[in-house]
Amino acid sequence: MTINTEAFPFLVFGDASAKMPWHHGTIYSLRLRSTYLRFTERGMQYSTSRSPPLMRDSLWQHDACMPCPDGLCAFGAPQGSMVWFPTTAVDIPDDFSIIPGNRYLDGFGNASACSSAKTGRAVSMFDQRYEVSLCDLLDSSLDVVFDRGTVYWRQDTTGTWVYMTISVLSIYLVSCVSDNIVAMMHGRLQNNQRQQIYIVYCTLVLIAYLLFGQATYGLLLTVEDRDLTAHLFVYVVAQTAAQHTDANDDMHGSRISLLTACIALLTLRVHYSFDNPYMLVLCVLFGVRSYYKFVCVLVKPHGSPGSVLLMLADFFVFCSMLDNGLMANSVDIFSGAATQVVLVLVCALVSVLIFTYKACRENVAGAVV
Repeated sequence: MTINTEAFPFLVFGDASAKMPWHHGTIYSLRLRSTYLRFTERGMQYSTSRSPPLMRDSLWQHDACMPCPDGLCAFGAPQGSMVWFPTTAVDIPDDFSIIPGNRYLDGFGNASACSSAKTGRAVSMFDQRYEVSLCDLLDSSLDVVFDRGTVYWRQDTTGTWVYMTISVLSIYLVSCVSDNIVAMMHGRLQNNQRQQIYIVYCTLVLIAYLLFGQATYGLLLTVEDRDLTAHLFVYVVAQTAAQHTDANDDMHGSRISLLTACIALLTLRVHYSFDNPYMLVLCVLFGVRSYYKFVCVLVKPHGSPGSVLLMLADFFVFCSMLDNGLMANSVDIFSGAATQVVLVLVCALVSVLIFTYKACRENVAGAVV
């Protein structure tokens, strides 16, 4: 759920024109269904995971946070010294020294994580309560998790070079997927085969560094996210080792599934979850390609045992994407199941249409010759 980054000082979600209360209405209903709420500068994440969030204490600061009437929660008593994401006035004292210290404020040198001007906060001379607002979230790149009475927070220190590298790689990989789809349908080799192979190797090294060298894997909060990450990473390694460049191989010659899995892992690093705007599209791409391989095996079996095993691996990963990627991040089980059914039907239909188109094209070309 996106956050309006111009709606200072409050959190305004999605297409809403004003802040929504935490203790009744849509957001309150979401709080009851979700195992946690996660807030970053990219939006709010929630999960209907069957397990509680996996918090590694070495990566997070945390403290008890009690319910309060004018915000998500407050440190201390209901009218405590600090409120997280208030829905009432956000003001600051002219002297921060009068605010009682706590673990959050002590982490910032000027006693405030917000340093920008024009953030909608009013100066109040005798105010002794600090409010964590949208300005804190954006200025300090906060990553905040609310887990039923406890709030966890950390600063996301990801360097600009990481986002730039991921952006450039993702754009290139998407263009490769588009080129490879066209090449597959026309039965010809892509023009940049060797270049794609090198980029896949580089992407795999980068993904391994981002997941394990930068502790991204430890910042994944659900068992489902961690399971899908492991499945995709092992799949990418296996497909990278098994890839080849046979244009007539309908099973694995185009590397569409491999590139799609790489893109999914890159989006994970940006959002720290598969609950992101790209997952549904990536599931469709991966599912269509998986069903297409299956249709090829049924209609014209020609694959080696290794190729059949890789096809089965495709279906395993596709099922994992449906369950761990879509169902776990759906609003409820009914909407998740409906999304899964529609997506499977669309993938099956599109794959059959693509196979039929390619078969007709080959028959026409053979008749002309």
